[in-house]
Amino acid sequence: MMEFFAKTVCRANPQLIQHRVRIENLMSWCAAIEAASGRGERGELLLPWGRFRVRWEVIQSGVRFSLPGCPNATQWTITVDQHLSGVRLHCTLNRTKITPDLRSQLEAFVAEWLAGLESGLQGSPIVRVGCEDAVCLSSFSGMG
Repeated sequence: MMEFFAKTVCRANPQLIQHRVRIENLMSWCAAIEAASGRGERGELLLPWGRFRVRWEVIQSGVRFSLPGCPNATQWTITVDQHLSGVRLHCTLNRTKITPDLRSQLEAFVAEWLAGLESGLQGSPIVRVGCEDAVCLSSFSGMG
């Protein structure tokens, strides 16, 4: 399994993530998403590596998006750290080896999500602890 991680110290509660990060507004959270359609729990996305059905679900501390028709079984979660110290993005696929091009696309996907979360969570009226002076610290890593 290949995994990609990102974390921002922009703090939010899980309900904020569950309420605001939805299929119908995914393009405003992640610039790598080229098109999104659908409402509720099901929709369709156009990503740099293809067009896929997407599913959204509420999970403990956040949300999960999965691409059930994707040959790599790609999914990602956006969750709030249990101590409310940050928001994490965790993207996985069921391959241990991928092409350099796909790896680059996935790294960009995670980086765009991180940027979108940092931008979208700053100044939100229901964020518990704002990012001081509009600065969010972030980290990004991949395993594979």
